[in-house]
Amino acid sequence: MKKVLVILSAVVVLIIVILLIIPVFFRGNIVKIIENQSARYIRAELKIGDLSLSMFKSFPDLNVALKNVTIAGEGEFAGDTIVNIPLFEASVNLKSLISGDELIVNRVFLKDGRLLPTVNTAGKANWDIMIHGDTVSAEEAAPVVSETASEKAKKGLSLKDISIENLYIAYHDYKNSQYASVGAINLNLSGNFSESNTMIRVLLALKDISYRHQNSVWVNKTDLNWQAEIAANLKELTFDILKNDLAINDLKLNLIGNVAVVNERYNLDLQLNAPDTQFESLLALVPKTLQHYIKGLETQGDFKFNVIAKGEYYTNHLPALQAELLVKDAWVKYPELPEAIRKINIDVSVSNPGGPVDSTEVDVKKVAFEIAGNPFQLFLKVVNPNDPLLDGGAVGVIDFASLKKAIPLKDVTLEGMVTTDVTFKGRYQYIEKEQYERFVAKGSVVFKNILFRNTEFPDGVAIPGGSIVITPAYLNLNKLQAKVYSSDFLLQGNISNYLPYLFKNEMLKGNFALTSERINLNEFLIAQMKSAKADTTQVKQDTVVTSGQPSAAEGVFEIPKNIDVHI
Repeated sequence: MKKVLVILSAVVVLIIVILLIIPVFFRGNIVKIIENQSARYIRAELKIGDLSLSMFKSFPDLNVALKNVTIAGEGEFAGDTIVNIPLFEASVNLKSLISGDELIVNRVFLKDGRLLPTVNTAGKANWDIMIHGDTVSAEEAAPVVSETASEKAKKGLSLKDISIENLYIAYHDYKNSQYASVGAINLNLSGNFSESNTMIRVLLALKDISYRHQNSVWVNKTDLNWQAEIAANLKELTFDILKNDLAINDLKLNLIGNVAVVNERYNLDLQLNAPDTQFESLLALVPKTLQHYIKGLETQGDFKFNVIAKGEYYTNHLPALQAELLVKDAWVKYPELPEAIRKINIDVSVSNPGGPVDSTEVDVKKVAFEIAGNPFQLFLKVVNPNDPLLDGGAVGVIDFASLKKAIPLKDVTLEGMVTTDVTFKGRYQYIEKEQYERFVAKGSVVFKNILFRNTEFPDGVAIPGGSIVITPAYLNLNKLQAKVYSSDFLLQGNISNYLPYLFKNEMLKGNFALTSERINLNEFLIAQMKSAKADTTQVKQDTVVTSGQPSAAEGVFEIPKNIDVHI
């Protein structure tokens, strides 16, 4: 018995020694492969903090771990981090690494990565780092390797599990003023990716999705979760969604259909809809940062949401697309307030028969609501976004005294009335060609006894009266009065080129006459100093609370561009 124990002990020791030696034996080869392949083909600075190998962590596989991997730009992007990966791991079948026609990677794991794609003001992208074939010499492109190494490089790859944990992405396009971010991406893909036919299981969670274009926030801190089983033919590149559980914030959605990839074209047959039609469910789309405003909100009404996409998608070609959102006679009410927002009706559709983007039609048939007997409605139809045919308008009354009875505005005084009656119709090109007689734009926005007061403006900001008259060429400001602190202003004049500014980001021009009986600059300077002090305090608090970058919607808003104003 004693001899048996001695022999077993010796065998265990031998196995441990082998498991310790094997990683050392392979480490040099792996480091060399990484250094040779990356340095030859990317125009950026690659740094690897550490590389470790272990037979214990994922026994019987060889565990390869790269730590603190960074890719930084060169030239105009010198010093800018493009990718930062604190931990990247791969579990490799040792037998397949030594011999065999297929390299089996059982698991790939990436944790706490940061991806920071950027486009500078000249339109150049920091991720364009690949050295193209025509810029690499034949000697550089063909590294000197042994025949054995060359044969191993021809191995097939079997990949079974991909996991990404807490990946942060922030996209900045300074040329087009676009900013997008995802606070955390968690993804698990499992399946045998070396088989022609396999079942792929998807677990995807995107947290704090944000998108801003210039100063327009389109998405702010929205979550997306998706669990799905997809039958995949990796040889034919066809994917059928068999089961799925999709949610945007708390709004549940169904996604069914299939996708096929043929010659760099995507053949789509997809349908997306919402199974729960209660209007309350639609409020789940309200960003998390604003959810506290609708807490306890009473709702009633139904909605319908449906998207169908069928056909080919490729450059400048969309599949046949039909999307619609309908809300019929819904209402919302805060329990503590006397009034409700009633008669909420929404009818929006987006369609394309299948063809170029020019064939797209966006039709906001109606967005309407009523507060304390005061109705408001707007509509907008856009045909061909590249050369739009416009048909839209807004009509209604907003009585701020009634609005405060339906919407909680704590520590805010809001009074007065805005009456709107605006319509426009015609092709945008008529405006570009200054053929104003062919474009209909008429109506007015009238302000009456507007008063806004809060803690920053205890004396209030008042607009006693005035109007904006709409024409195709101008927005005419007619006796627009304002009072801020003890200063008073009277503004008259016009704003021209407003449609090209809205639709094509062209120059907005203004020509005004400003008169005043009293302007007290000291009050504005004191208020500015208080605001700057408060902002500094808030920034310090935010720095302590969070270490992440601000989302796209939270970033510093831009001073509007392309404005030429003469007073």
